[in-house]
Amino acid sequence: MSRGLEDAKITPSKEYAIDIISAISNRRKTRLLVANIPNDGSLEGVPLGRFVELPVQVSGDNITSIRRFKLPKPLLSLINLHLDKFQLLVDGVLEREKDLVLQAMALDPLTPSQIRRRKYSTGSSNAPPCANTLGRPPITFNARI
Repeated sequence: MSRGLEDAKITPSKEYAIDIISAISNRRKTRLLVANIPNDGSLEGVPLGRFVELPVQVSGDNITSIRRFKLPKPLLSLINLHLDKFQLLVDGVLEREKDLVLQAMALDPLTPSQIRRRKYSTGSSNAPPCANTLGRPPITFNARI
């Protein structure tokens, strides 16, 4: 291959950006296995407006979920915990609040425990390690980033 003696094998990446752009531009319907869209009630138990990955249909200038889903409570609890964590992180970045970003990091199970211990034992924040983001408005398409 390095001398150019073999044909390059080209395979699709399974990304849907081109399919979405083509469907919108050509005003044709297409179904996609998954896309990230704001929850419009299609995923029951997840706050409206939170971004979720669902099977979708692209039609004209709309991207909508193909069907509604109801997940078991343990799975829904796990999803909402992660959505709250990510919302807390976004809020911290947009509001330039370091404490919110650190709280989001502390909620992540992949954050080493030394960072959690140092963060909450130094007194750098009055916030509890499990901050509640309920009541915070979700980020929508109109958010300025």
